[in-house]
Amino acid sequence: MTAFSVVEGGNVRCGACRTASEAGSVAVTALSRVEGASDPDDMAAVAVLTCPWCSMAGTLVLSYGPLASAEDSDVLEQLADDRPVGEPAVLLAVDPPP
Repeated sequence: MTAFSVVEGGNVRCGACRTASEAGSVAVTALSRVEGASDPDDMAAVAVLTCPWCSMAGTLVLSYGPLASAEDSDVLEQLADDRPVGEPAVLLAVDPPP
């Protein structure tokens, strides 16, 4: 498992192969929003992604809401949610890609 990061232009960078991809081309296998325990305005989303180049799974943490950066908002809007319809937005153990 690796970490993904946000780069300008609505892109995400894979921590394993260092390739930047358009957020819409990166598969989302889990997505959950979290809020700060002491401050509900600390809004974040955690996504489990799979890199379209090296197939490595990893996580991406994004801010959302009024305090989110423009880059985080762009990526969150473009992520392709590949979860089956009706699947709860809960982070579970993710099997590595075949």
